[in-house]
Amino acid sequence: MSFENKKFQILPDNLMLHCNDIRSLNVTETSLYESLLTTNSALCLFVKLHLLNNKMSCPNCSTAMHLKTDKSVADGLRWRCCNCNKQLSVRHRSIFSESRLPLQILMKLLYKLSHNIEIMTIAHDLVLTRKTVSVWASLVRDAIITYFEKNKVKVGGFSDDGTSLIVEMDESLFFKRKYNRGLIRNGQWYVAGVERGSKKAFIVPVENRNANTMRNIIVDNVHQGSTIVTDEWRAYGAALRNLPEFTHLTVNHSFNFVDPDDPSIHTQSVESFWSHCKKDLRRKNGINKTAEFDHLVKFIWERGVDKFKKFNEIIILFMSADYDSYFE
Repeated sequence: MSFENKKFQILPDNLMLHCNDIRSLNVTETSLYESLLTTNSALCLFVKLHLLNNKMSCPNCSTAMHLKTDKSVADGLRWRCCNCNKQLSVRHRSIFSESRLPLQILMKLLYKLSHNIEIMTIAHDLVLTRKTVSVWASLVRDAIITYFEKNKVKVGGFSDDGTSLIVEMDESLFFKRKYNRGLIRNGQWYVAGVERGSKKAFIVPVENRNANTMRNIIVDNVHQGSTIVTDEWRAYGAALRNLPEFTHLTVNHSFNFVDPDDPSIHTQSVESFWSHCKKDLRRKNGINKTAEFDHLVKFIWERGVDKFKKFNEIIILFMSADYDSYFE
């Protein structure tokens, strides 16, 4: 594709993709790599996906900037203001503005991260340092966390036919020494809630597990009218005793994991959630303690996304992000 006669924008507006268009894309490693054969085609793909700006206004005088061919820069183009001669990279005000990596490598990196390929494997495949891959993995997690902060969704409530939805709740400690062996670590308690029969879930770090803490977690994360199933930890009972808008059912784990009189009363969904969650963390050897919660949030996001569409959804997270915070 030639950039001739495209003075004030890189692509025609009708070639720009929107969220629904991106979600419908069937992206494979082969098809992606074919679209990244040249710097020109890679730049067009980034712009089409709204990862780079298609148009630019001069930050000095607000004049519409035009494109200038510049073979001295990796992307082959610059933005230039005819009024004050201000020049900007085509990566200006994007999450890629500080990166010197070629656009082809950046896109391949995002694709591999979306498939949870191990950091050292990605670094080897793309000839990058572990630190570089780790930085971008962190940026992906940041985008997911920002999404959750801006789109908080409660679990439970009622189904379409008016039936109360079941939310299983449980607490778990991350991580402690097993059999008093191994490295001593201060564990962190988390409380999780899983909506039975769906992929919706929440997880909250807690300093203590008293009734007041549980009450606040329930009010903040569970829709009124839900049926909440827990074990017989007394804090749940004390918290829900003053919340008549919820139905509370319990199972005594000292005797059974499923109520023998009512098989629907169990916490197997949330127990399975914890199992997969901890397995996912253990697979990521050497996680910094301060990043533990970020990885847990990413785990919740991933379980709610089609595994064949994770790359698409990460692109949407990046295209929807407000990058002002990166440039303050």
